[in-house]
Amino acid sequence: MGWMQQRLRHLGWRHWLCWLLLWGLMPASATLRVATAQWPGFTTATGQGAYFELLQLVLAEPVTVDIMPYTRAVLTTERQQAEVVFAVTPHDSTLLGLSMDPIDFDEVVAVFRPTAALKIALQQRRFSNLRLSWRQGYNYGVALGLPAQGFEALSIEQGLELVLHQRLDLFLVERSELDSFTPQQLLQSGLAVEHLAFVPIYVGFAPSSRGLQLQRQWNQRWQQLRETGELHRFYQHHDGMLAPDPRQPTKPASPQPASGPRS
Repeated sequence: MGWMQQRLRHLGWRHWLCWLLLWGLMPASATLRVATAQWPGFTTATGQGAYFELLQLVLAEPVTVDIMPYTRAVLTTERQQAEVVFAVTPHDSTLLGLSMDPIDFDEVVAVFRPTAALKIALQQRRFSNLRLSWRQGYNYGVALGLPAQGFEALSIEQGLELVLHQRLDLFLVERSELDSFTPQQLLQSGLAVEHLAFVPIYVGFAPSSRGLQLQRQWNQRWQQLRETGELHRFYQHHDGMLAPDPRQPTKPASPQPASGPRS
C-alpha cells in the first residue's frame, strides 16, 4: 500500500509539472500595443478617437496605448516594443509593414511670404532653389519628391517664425496643424498658405511575426469591410478623415480640407 501511495503521489507531481509547462507555452491573451502621438479627435491615451475606432472596426482587439512624439512612436514600433503605429508614410520607415491602403491623407500646405517670386515658384512647382522646412520627423520633402533638402523645425511656431523673418522660403505643414491660427491672423502676420498635395498615411506594423500576422489580418478584414460597405459608412461618419479611392488608393476618394494631422 505504501509503495502504491508513493507512486500515485509521484504521478500527481508529474501531472502538475506537465500542466505548468503547458500553461507557460500557451499564448497569453495579450493586448495590442499601440505607439502613437496624441492628435485631438484621432488618438488619445485612453484608446479613443477616429484612428482607434477604425482599428477596432478592422482588428477588434483590446489595446494598450503609449503616447509619445511621432518619430519616437515609429522607432518604438520598429524596435518591436509596440505592434502598431498610426499615420506612417512609406518614406518614414523601411522596416515597418504597411496596411494595404492608406487610412487617411495629410493635406500638406506651404506657408510663405507672398512675394511675386515665391508665388511664381509655387505655381510652377519649382522648389530646387528654395529654402524649405517641415516638422522634425515628417519627411514631407521626400514624400512630395522635392529635389531640395529641408530644415527640420522643432515646432509649428518655429517654422512660421523662420519664414516670417525670411530665414526660410517655405514651411511645409499639415493644414489642420494651422487650426490655432485663423487665415486673418496669418495674413496680418504677412504669411500666405497654399495647398501642395495630399500625402497618403498608413497603419504601420512591427517587423515581427506578430506584426506580420496583424498586417495580414488587417488587409483581409479591410477588403471584407470594403465589400460589405461598412468601410464606406465609417468614413461617412468621420468627415475629418479622407477615404482612399478604391480605384486608385494612393489618392483620396473626395479630397476635402481638414484631413488627419500628424504632430
